[in-house]
Amino acid sequence: MKYKPEIFWNERVRIYGHTGWNDKLLYIYDQPLRLRAIEKVLTRAGITIDKHKKILDIGCGIGDLALEFAQKGADVTGVDISVEAIKEAKKRVKEIKDAYALNINFYATGVEDMKFHSNSFDLITSVTVLQHITEPQIFSAAITNMTRVLKRNGYILMLEFSPLLVQKIKQNSPYISVKTRQEWINIFKKNGCVLIDELYLPQIGIRTLRRYGYILALIPNEKVSCFIKKMLFIVLKPFDYYFIPIPKKFVDLRVLTFKNQE
Repeated sequence: MKYKPEIFWNERVRIYGHTGWNDKLLYIYDQPLRLRAIEKVLTRAGITIDKHKKILDIGCGIGDLALEFAQKGADVTGVDISVEAIKEAKKRVKEIKDAYALNINFYATGVEDMKFHSNSFDLITSVTVLQHITEPQIFSAAITNMTRVLKRNGYILMLEFSPLLVQKIKQNSPYISVKTRQEWINIFKKNGCVLIDELYLPQIGIRTLRRYGYILALIPNEKVSCFIKKMLFIVLKPFDYYFIPIPKKFVDLRVLTFKNQE
């Protein structure tokens, strides 16, 4: 079946309540680590989040990152192609005690179709979003539009799969188009943005689970299997939490930080 982004991600939200991992334990384990990675990169780059910052979170999902920024006082806009995700994000805002004090807006739109004014945002974030734009023409239009709305000297923080080499097996997925680290660098360079920093996410917990997951699959009792998985994550989380360095060639997930020089 042909990958249709709106349908795919709307269905994802209806089933799982978010646009992340379909494995609940994986999502609970990995999502906070991704948010912490963004926080660490912001600190390293000296980017402060306050009321003076206008931020665009692309592929915001149900609003985890966007809400963190808004609660720090920033003027935040979140966009996602999934109408269902945007509905959930808006619902979460209403449930926050001091929601009236948040300067945050959500819109259901594709990156290529955003209608914001040029040079509008100080910071743009994208967490495993761009890799899901599989049509070359749409992807090109999305990057152009994304960099168009970024202010001069503004920043793009892009957390995407960006291995040194693309493994052929990963290209079998109909809803992901993996690009190498250098391809991402070249793409943004053509649009006036230069790489200024990168952070590797070791994903020790996920890597270990993928390698030995077949053993857990042999356990007939699901509760026992889940318990073992939880224990595995508890033991390995410090390695991921503190971003324990591993050889670059083994890293697939990176936060690449770009600065707009046009």
